Amino acid sequence: MSGQKTYSKTNILKNNEGQALLFVVVALTISTVIGVSVATRTLSVTKRVAQTDTQTKVYYAAEAGIERFVNLSTPDLKALAAVGGNTADNCAKAKAVTAPNNFCSFTLGSTTTVETSTLVKVQEITYNETSPSPHYSVKSKNGIFSSVSLSGYTGNQVTICWKDKAVEHTAVYYTLWGPTNFISKAVINPTSIAGGDPLSFTTTNALDAVTSGNSIYSSCHTVLTPIASNPYFLNVMPLGGDATIGIFPGTQPIPPQGFLITSKASLNTTSTLQQQVVKVIEATRTYNHVPGFYDAALYVQDDIIAP
Repeated sequence: MSGQKTYSKTNILKNNEGQALLFVVVALTISTVIGVSVATRTLSVTKRVAQTDTQTKVYYAAEAGIERFVNLSTPDLKALAAVGGNTADNCAKAKAVTAPNNFCSFTLGSTTTVETSTLVKVQEITYNETSPSPHYSVKSKNGIFSSVSLSGYTGNQVTICWKDKAVEHTAVYYTLWGPTNFISKAVINPTSIAGGDPLSFTTTNALDAVTSGNSIYSSCHTVLTPIASNPYFLNVMPLGGDATIGIFPGTQPIPPQGFLITSKASLNTTSTLQQQVVKVIEATRTYNHVPGFYDAALYVQDDIIAP
């Protein structure tokens, strides 16, 4: 028939010969994208796991530094804190080596794998809070004594301030002692409560904390610490709830209350490209006290024989 085109089998195959190549290219592209994505995700997870593992190692290294030194005796800690103290002996007691500036350093881990070094510094502290002014604060449990050292104090008075979660519902009971004698005691009622003496002790009311200049605390009261009485330590105990109690000095600073132990751990690495991991932990070690012993009655079946 005139005007009608005919197609042979050979022509049809030639027209479709590029489709197979296209399918191959698309398949390879998809496979490559999936492979790169999986590899990238695997590397990311591996990196996060490595970072977490490294941070955990450094954290426990810093914590180990605290544990090694917090159990040292008071004379050992004093020697470490003192300028020019015999730090070599005391560092050795904590299985550490002497470092400059009254630091002690020791290593955790094998030098053939991952080596973590910890640097520990001991400081004798008088105050642990600076606002609204330098003072020493303790977090006290309801009915549990906390002690404040006053040995050698010549300030004639201290101010007891406190705050609690209930806002002016907690009273504070204090006792003041000399080296061998009792000086004074009282229950201090918060500003919102007046009168009443349920424990048969001298009862007094706290001053308004804002008026006394210590706006962070809700209640304050001044306790006389006459030099002639040779004040030795002050016991404070919240009644009716837990409280944070702050002891503010009079005209002179109060004596040191304990030690601040700072442990700084870092991961040793020879690679300049790897970021150094550092962790710092601080702990306060107060002086040893046995406050409750002096305010409890001892009942026995027979007479008490004095030594």
